[in-house]
Amino acid sequence: MEADTVKVKICGITSVRDALATCELGADAIGLVFSGSPRKVSLNAAAEIAGRVSPFVTVVGVFVNEEREFVSRALEQCSLDLVQLHGDESPEYCLSFPGRVIKSFRIGEAGDISPVSSFSVRAALFDSRVRGAFGGTGKAFEWKVLGDVTRLQLSVILAGGLNADNVGRAIEIVRPYAVDVSSGVEAEPGKKDYARMKEFMQKVRHREKASG
Repeated sequence: MEADTVKVKICGITSVRDALATCELGADAIGLVFSGSPRKVSLNAAAEIAGRVSPFVTVVGVFVNEEREFVSRALEQCSLDLVQLHGDESPEYCLSFPGRVIKSFRIGEAGDISPVSSFSVRAALFDSRVRGAFGGTGKAFEWKVLGDVTRLQLSVILAGGLNADNVGRAIEIVRPYAVDVSSGVEAEPGKKDYARMKEFMQKVRHREKASG
């Protein structure tokens, strides 16, 4: 499904300061990473961040092959709105959190999109397939391999190597519901760059106006 207005999720938020900056710039969602990563946050830190964001900003917890019990605890303790499952989680695992799952799929070629039909989730996130990594690589994939994503009949989030220089072209090709950026707006892993976030937001909004 394509949105009239492309939503923006800024992922890998590690501080209240960066979270408040994303709200100021008009981001629609933030991502809090609970897996092994330079952007990993503790439950306590995540709860503090989530408690400070604007009330209409969606808070997404990012997990990789995590125990169900931990995800459930994070949902409650950190007041998460959605969970993004970025590992090898099964369709059955996703059903443990009905109506609250964004499932990530790693894309390298056209056939990598086929497993999506097996999942009953709120949205599908497409990231780059990089050997030995579950995400956060800063590498883009060939967006055209996704084809017409409107046929999937669910919200599509595009991730993987997005930045201010390429997000306009990515939106033009994929027509996603939302875009997801992390390393493309960082000063260093886990630390966001305000100017880069601002430029990214401007490029997304400019692309919408140009196509409107």
